[in-house]
Amino acid sequence: MKNLNTTLLLKFLDKFYNQADIPWVKFTWGKLYNNNDTLAHVRRPIGFFWWKDISKLIDKFLQMTHCQPNRGNSLMFWADNWLPATLQNTYPQLYSYAKRQKCSIRYFLEHDLSRLFHLPLSIQASSQLVDLQTLLEERLWNIEENDKWLYKWGSGNFSNKKVYSFLQVQ
Repeated sequence: MKNLNTTLLLKFLDKFYNQADIPWVKFTWGKLYNNNDTLAHVRRPIGFFWWKDISKLIDKFLQMTHCQPNRGNSLMFWADNWLPATLQNTYPQLYSYAKRQKCSIRYFLEHDLSRLFHLPLSIQASSQLVDLQTLLEERLWNIEENDKWLYKWGSGNFSNKKVYSFLQVQ
């Protein structure tokens, strides 16, 4: 019963992260998460009692999803799974100089180096920064579109059956 209940509650997170065009999602993003700098899964628990309960499941949601960022306001630049490996593991020396290690992708893209890093950088960190800048320039960003959250089973559609099966394995 617990996994069935969790499955049904995770559907709320699917609608939230994919920014479904429904009133409670618009209200929650507008009132609680209108700041693109700090993300939902970093600022928890905030909000109303029902949202705090749902927010407890964010880690489970993040385990079964990966994100294709567009706007970049719903996932962390360094720690979330939007590339094959997290950037904090790919560029550890550069990450150690980051001023805001829990910033959103949008925050990182909109600020200059002096706001992002403790300067001066080491030689290794400088080299990693050049690699990172190349990676970011090659990527197409569409700030008019919401980030798209996809499931490990290769679909962008929430499936109660597949989520329930995922939870049974864990």
